[in-house]
Amino acid sequence: MSDTSALLKNLEDDLQTIKDLLDGSGPLRPRHVRSVGSAIVRKWLIEGKLNSLAHKTGVKYELPAYETSALFSALSSTPEVNFFLAGGIVLGGVPIRSIYSSTAPFSGAPSIPSENEIHMYSPGKFLESKRLFFEGLSFSAQQIITFVANKHGGVHFDLSRDKPWHEHLERSASYMTFGNPNNEKKPRIVDLEEPGGPCMIIIPNETGNVWSCLEIEMLSAAQALVNVHCNGVRLVSK
Repeated sequence: MSDTSALLKNLEDDLQTIKDLLDGSGPLRPRHVRSVGSAIVRKWLIEGKLNSLAHKTGVKYELPAYETSALFSALSSTPEVNFFLAGGIVLGGVPIRSIYSSTAPFSGAPSIPSENEIHMYSPGKFLESKRLFFEGLSFSAQQIITFVANKHGGVHFDLSRDKPWHEHLERSASYMTFGNPNNEKKPRIVDLEEPGGPCMIIIPNETGNVWSCLEIEMLSAAQALVNVHCNGVRLVSK
């Protein structure tokens, strides 16, 4: 088997592994996405294996994800918005997409654009795309994937925070969480500190789970990868 054939087979295996993880009969756990999903996503996107395979075979790979550029542009003129999560997944039957927190009272209309469309990204453009905003700083898919894989126990567990944005991203992880650790029956928002501070969105079907916004974005990246298109055709069948 040639190196290119072996790499292609490895991609097929990894995509099927993620699909099995996402479509499994048992409950999906944050630790599964963190430990299995982040390793595979890091290999193909951060380490550039998908780009390498595209170069070797002369094809174009694209990943579907929600387009966020207009929304992040709007954040510069809406200082009342202190948190935004791109998401793009369904968790416990609840869509987690374009969620934000604002210090201003609700005026009857969203403070920032709430309707964004699916965009087909090249691997590099997907990594550059902004997916998370917290207290004035924006974070790209590349930053989030690298942090989860290298610092948060995905591939490595490293407590050092050697770049200024590491601590900021760490704090964003616990600002808004999702799940149902106490087996509640009704959806609600729980203020974990003072109103306007950290909160948890209760999703009844997520019994036993607590998802950080970093794990939500890691799951979104894994979903984008498993839906990768090659020359316009989805590689893994639904």
